[in-house]
Amino acid sequence: MLSSVSDESLFTHPNRGIDLVNASTINPTTLGWVHATWGYDQMYNRIRACNITVEKLTGADNAITDEAVKTKLLGQAYF
Repeated sequence: MLSSVSDESLFTHPNRGIDLVNASTINPTTLGWVHATWGYDQMYNRIRACNITVEKLTGADNAITDEAVKTKLLGQAYF
């Protein structure tokens, strides 16, 4: 639950790495749960994939002719 890393909810299972985020005790040697979930390489790869999708869908040479499908895919990529 990503909400447990914010003030949106309360994580009730200590010592799993999420409590490091809430207690502000993260440092390069104790990344806890963040290293696998919020790695910059993963996040930016996904952002890049979305940008490429938007670029391809809005370009003149896209292969999708169904406007409903195109609109749905664009909406998902923007979200």
